[in-house]
Amino acid sequence: MVHGRVKSKERDLILEEFRDGKLDILLATTVIEVGLDNPNATIMIIEHCERFGLAQLHQLRGRIGRGAKQATLIAIAHPPISEIAQKRLEYFSQTTDGFEIAEADLQLRGPGEIYGLKQSGIPAFKTVHLSSDHDLLEGSRKVLENLFYNYKNLDTEYLNLYNYLLASVKS
Repeated sequence: MVHGRVKSKERDLILEEFRDGKLDILLATTVIEVGLDNPNATIMIIEHCERFGLAQLHQLRGRIGRGAKQATLIAIAHPPISEIAQKRLEYFSQTTDGFEIAEADLQLRGPGEIYGLKQSGIPAFKTVHLSSDHDLLEGSRKVLENLFYNYKNLDTEYLNLYNYLLASVKS
């Protein structure tokens, strides 16, 4: 058994024995979300999968099926399941593509704060959606690069904008 209270030396020994085939079954918490690389790991059961985020579920799924053998994941959800958890599980069951999972996660949770501590939620943007307005964001980036590159040749109005943006970046 591996969990967060198992000392790292003991945990490493258990994981090594599992990888080497000395242990057939490993019972673990999400401490195995990353770092478990066992090509013989072929079955995983995730209990209370409704409690996990899409990225975490995808990471856990990536711990099995690393070898030539077919892998099976059993994700067990326990009611009541919220509407958002139901949507997460639907996305999770429909794809194994990490980019699609990330895009779905962004749509469901929102991007949070780019420079803050908030990890989810809809930002205060009025005219752009990070998940769908890639062309607008790329165009804006190019305009700003041009503005910053040519700041010495700007008229007063654009120089004021440049100074405002520069002060925002510095604060």
